[in-house]
Formats: sequence, C-alpha cells, structure tokens
Amino acid sequence: MAKKPYYITTAIAYASGKPHIGNTYEIVLADSIARYKRFAGYDVRFMTGTDEHGQKIENKAFENMQTPKEFVDETSGEIKRIWDLMNTSYDKFIRTTDDYHEKQVQKIFKKLYDQGDIYKGHYVGKYCTPCESFFTDGQLIDGKCPDCGRPVQEAKEEAYFFKMSKYQDKLMKHIEQHPEFIQPESRRNEMVNNFLKPGLQDLCVSRTSFKWGIPVDFDPKHVVYVWVDALSNYITGLGYDVDGKSDEKFYKYWPADLHLIGKDILRFHTIYWPIMLMALGLPLPKQVFGHPWLIQSDGKMSKSKGNVMYADDMVNIFGVDAVRFFVLHEMPFENDGVLEHRILKVNDWIPHIKKLGADAIYFSPVFESDTHGYNTRDYTKIDTRLGTNEDFAQVCDNLHKDGIKVVLDGVFNHVGRGFWAFQDVLKNRESSPYVNWFGRIAFDGNSNYNDGLWYEGWEGNYDLVKLNLRNEDVIQHIFSAIKGWVDEFDIDGLRLDVAYCLDHDFLRRLRAFCDSLKPDFFLVGETLHGDYNQIMNDAMLHSVTNYECYKGLYSSFNSMNMFEINHSLLRQFGPEQWTLYKGKHLLSFVDNHDVTRVASILTNEKHLPLIYALAFGMPGIPCVYYGSEWGEKAKKEDGDPALRACFEAPQYNELTEWISKLAKAKKESKALCYGNFYSVVLTNGQCVFGRECEGEKVFVCINAADQPFFAGFDMGKGEATDLITGKQVTLNGGLELPPYSAYFLR
Repeated sequence: MAKKPYYITTAIAYASGKPHIGNTYEIVLADSIARYKRFAGYDVRFMTGTDEHGQKIENKAFENMQTPKEFVDETSGEIKRIWDLMNTSYDKFIRTTDDYHEKQVQKIFKKLYDQGDIYKGHYVGKYCTPCESFFTDGQLIDGKCPDCGRPVQEAKEEAYFFKMSKYQDKLMKHIEQHPEFIQPESRRNEMVNNFLKPGLQDLCVSRTSFKWGIPVDFDPKHVVYVWVDALSNYITGLGYDVDGKSDEKFYKYWPADLHLIGKDILRFHTIYWPIMLMALGLPLPKQVFGHPWLIQSDGKMSKSKGNVMYADDMVNIFGVDAVRFFVLHEMPFENDGVLEHRILKVNDWIPHIKKLGADAIYFSPVFESDTHGYNTRDYTKIDTRLGTNEDFAQVCDNLHKDGIKVVLDGVFNHVGRGFWAFQDVLKNRESSPYVNWFGRIAFDGNSNYNDGLWYEGWEGNYDLVKLNLRNEDVIQHIFSAIKGWVDEFDIDGLRLDVAYCLDHDFLRRLRAFCDSLKPDFFLVGETLHGDYNQIMNDAMLHSVTNYECYKGLYSSFNSMNMFEINHSLLRQFGPEQWTLYKGKHLLSFVDNHDVTRVASILTNEKHLPLIYALAFGMPGIPCVYYGSEWGEKAKKEDGDPALRACFEAPQYNELTEWISKLAKAKKESKALCYGNFYSVVLTNGQCVFGRECEGEKVFVCINAADQPFFAGFDMGKGEATDLITGKQVTLNGGLELPPYSAYFLR
C-alpha cells in the first residue's frame, strides 16, 4: 500500500545575514513535525531554503564590496550550515537564485500578465526597505513601518500591479468554508478583519529602483518583486512548470499540507499567495500556520536591538539536542504580548447561553500567562491574547444583566516562569525578597532551563513554579487579587485548579475570606479521586468535580452496564446513612476541557441525549462544556488545541434544544435539585431512579437499548407529567420505555 504524501515547508530564510535562534525555531519545529509524520508512515517532503533577491541584498552586497551573487552564496551557505548543524531532515533546500526557479517565475509573471491579472502603472507611497513593502499613510504607526517599526521613505516608480480585488470574494469564501486554512484562529480573524473585509489594494509586483532580482523578460527594466518571486518557491521546488510539463513530485505533493511561517509574514502567505495560486488555477495549501516570535524582555529579537542569540553559539555550549529541546519547549505558540480583544466575543454568545438554560459560566484561566493559561504571569491582568480588563468587565456586566453568574479559574498551586516574583528570584538570587514565595529553591543546583539554581516545579513540571501557600505574603497577594476580581468584575465564584493539591489551611482561610467578600460566593474544586469530604465541607469548599460519576456515565453506556453508574450514585447519595455525599451538590459533567468530548467517546451516538438526561437527573450541579451542547467532537490525544477550539458562532440543533429542556426541568423541580436518591429499576440497559424533596417525587427513566422496555414501578397514581416535554404520560404499573428514550416523570 502506497504511503500517503505529506508536504511541509518553512518560509525561506532571507539571505541578508546569519539566522538567529528565533529563525532557527521555525526550521526545528518543522523538522519535528516532518520526523513525526515519517514515523507515522507518511511519505514526507520537507522543503526549506533561502530568499535571495531584493534591494536590501543589493545594498548589503555593496557595503561588503561584493556582487549580490557572491554575497548570497555566502549567506545562503551559512544558513544551510546552521540548518544542517541542527540536524534538520529537509529533502530540498531551494534558492531563489536557482536557474529553474528564476525561469519559472518569469513564466508565472508572463502568464498572469497575459491573462489580465497583472497590469502596468505607477506606485506612490511609503516604502520600507527592510520589509520590501509599500504602505499608505494610514497603515503607518507613528509614521513608521507597521511590521518592523523602522523609518520609511517616499517612493514613486513605474511598476506592475496584481489585481488582488479580482479574487477577494473567492478567497473569503475559501476561508469561510475551510476555517483550518489559517491557524491559529486569532490570526485568521486578523487577516479577515484587517485586510479582506476593508477591501484589498492592488499589489505592486515589480520594481525599477534596483536591479538585483529576476528580470521581467518582456520588460527588462523591471525586476519581479519579492513576493511573486519568493512565494513561488513552494511550487517551483516541486518542479512546477507553467507550460504543463511539471515534475511528478508536483502532482504527488501539491497542495502543501502545511506552510509553517512567522506571524509577521502571514498576510503574504494567506492573502497574496493563495490569490496567485487561484490565478494560476492551482489548489491552495491545506493550512498556513503563523507562529509567534521569540520575545526578549525588550521585544522581538532583532540584530538592530542587539538582543540576538545564535544557534551555533548555543550548540557549542549545550549541544544540538539540548538546543532543539529548548526552542521547542520554550517558544510560545500564543502569548507574545500582542493585544487582541477576543474575550468580547462572549457577548455574542450570551443569548445562546441563556437559551441553553445556563445560569452560570465558568471561565478557564483568563489572567496573563506564559503560554497555556495555567502558568500565570500576573493575577491582576487579563491575558493580552484575550483583551483588557475593561473588555472583561464589560463581558461580566453583560452576563450579570442576563442573570448569568461568573466563575473564574483560580490557579493557586503554581505560577509561570514569567511571574514577576520568580523573575526577581532568577535575577537577584539569594538577595531576592521573594525567595520564600516558592517551593524549595536550591542555589547550588540547576534547572532544566539552566537558571543556575534549582526550584520545585509543580508535580515535576518546571514551567509551573510551585507556590508556597504557607507564606503569608503569598496568601495576601492571592487574596488581594481575588478582591480585585470581585471589585473589578463582580465575580461570583472560583473553580480551584487541582484543588486536591492545595494546602488545607489555605483552603480554610480562602473560604473565610471569600465569605467576607460575598455571602453567596461559590467555591468549587477540581478533585480527581479520594474522599471529596476532605476539602468539601462547611469550612472549605462548597463543591468539587464529580470525576467518579464522569467515568461511570460514559462507561455505563458504552458497556451497556447501567449497574456501574447506579453503584456510584448509591455509594455517593443513596438512602443508607453511610453514603458519602448525601445532601451535597457535586459538579457533574459528561466532558470538560481536559478530556475527550462526549460525542467522541460514546460508541453509539443515540446515547448522546440520554447521557445528558442522566447527568441532569442525578444529584449534582450539571455543567455543559461549550460546543458539546451541539455534539462537537474532539479527542484528548489530539491535544489541547483540539479540545479547546474557538468556534465562530454557537449552534442550536436538536441536542441543544434537548439540553435546554433538561435545564428547564432541573431548575423547576426541587426534587431534581435537592431530592434524595434511590434506585427503582435496574438492568444492563435500563435504569429508573427516584428523587424526592418536600413531597415532590420525580422518577428519572432511561432506556439505552435499541428495543422497547417495560419498567415496572409504582408512582401511586395513574398519570404523570414528563418534565422534559411537558406531556402527560399514562402509567399502568409502570411505563413502556421506547428505544433510546428518557423521561423525568412527576
């Protein structure tokens, strides 16, 4: 059986000088993906290379008293040397000075001109030489280049232009139909909102003010501008031929599976490049991923700032594997300090949340963090990737106006390496006043990050610096932050991350403090195992996550063994005096941000409405994970990005409507909210259990089988109301349950 092809590329490195460690990150990341794909059985084509034309190259060659070709031969060789030093397994190293590439670029330019996509005109505007880009006055930031921040100069010259607007609607449609095309989602929004929706300007695709480039063969005073030249490498490197005589590699590997590029060139790869491909009649790449920069304390790494590290220098000290590990582990996929107002999107979801019947929303970590949210940098500031404190205050105010309470994720076991107090320890070592804020620190040791000191990472994870929750200053810092959240956002509760690891004395003080802020302030803890009463009591937490029943819920359906969930519920809430959590309200759920979505874990999709009926009917506070209410799928093994996807808009389908009805029934029934629990009918495929409170009796009936089932039970009357549908149901010593059915009978 033939292997499935997989084509991955990096952006080709600009041959103006030696690549720094930030540039090296991209090639190492691409190499890791390529190696993984080969291991998984794919026929991988991995291409990288160098971009070698342009005014900047011409100027640098002149400064070095070299010809441009001599200059790029040296710099391209240096880039290839470092890529080889880092053990990257590329299959093709292309240079834009390669004869085949140059000839095909000329053919591409001519084809686009002949079919009317390119025309001649004059360009007047602000030009940034390092970025080789023209900008309008409105695009400049403080009169400087919006991409690199350097000065620009007035420029006017005869040029050829590409009619971008001709393909704008077609590209927009493609992006809408293929949301995976531009990743991450925040970058896709940036391209759509900042460039496509305002309308595309025609693109300058030739220059006359310098000579170092590929000549336009039918107008030799012009050279092909950088983006037509450089971007075409992804197809010319496969042997693409405009005249239809392409190499077999092109037909085998195109379209590319992944273009891996820096976020600063995303516009060129997600707007200009796909439009060129559309004009050529070629399919678009499957995905373009814009990774962030390696940020130093003074901003983006750049030679002009003097904050550059080089891969070969680091290799000489630490070795190749250590440097590869460092760049893959340390480089952020997300937080590079760029402000985005994504949290405001919640405003658009409020009608959906209300319609669903939810009266509270729990946010995973929203405060500034290093990468994934749980490695906190600043407890007082909303994460830049989400927006500002003002943005979130608006969201909370709108939620409260619609009667929806706000619960935040309190991450108090640990902080990130970027946390200000830990940074002070790294800088000032023993003299730092914050040494005792953290778990054990040994200044005669070292860390995985070569800090020159060892510190305690939470459960062995050294991007999570363990806090000392017996230090009074730490406690007061956390309490001050919580008070700030109440004062600024009027939050209603906290979900405590890995609460089972929190110091018990800290939890007692936290409960007392939160009670003093708001009498009805709610504390729920993430607890995976053990006796929940250890931290769920009158002096500590109000509730915990019911992981025991989470497993029992899906397993009972997949194995058609209702005895499993029934056993857990009897153990937790049954009529015997010894049961563990009688009268308490655990947080019940069928999935969450840490586990496979329920629609992906159930083996029979017809069980999906039933598992929600069981979750809403049993004792506890039901919690629905966003997206799962309409049956979204995602697996744990595919990683956090898959589990925690960003959806453009909520969906409302039969499952969503069903859950809305369950929520309404739950809220309108004291028995379902506060009643006791006892088993009535139990088989492998069916269960009926009772809930009673203050004279109200409700029977929860589930038939998970594909055949009708008569459940015999006595409600003491001949008719009952199904609280889910509102319909009357006739009883005759019980009820015949249709296949795959659920009832809340009162």
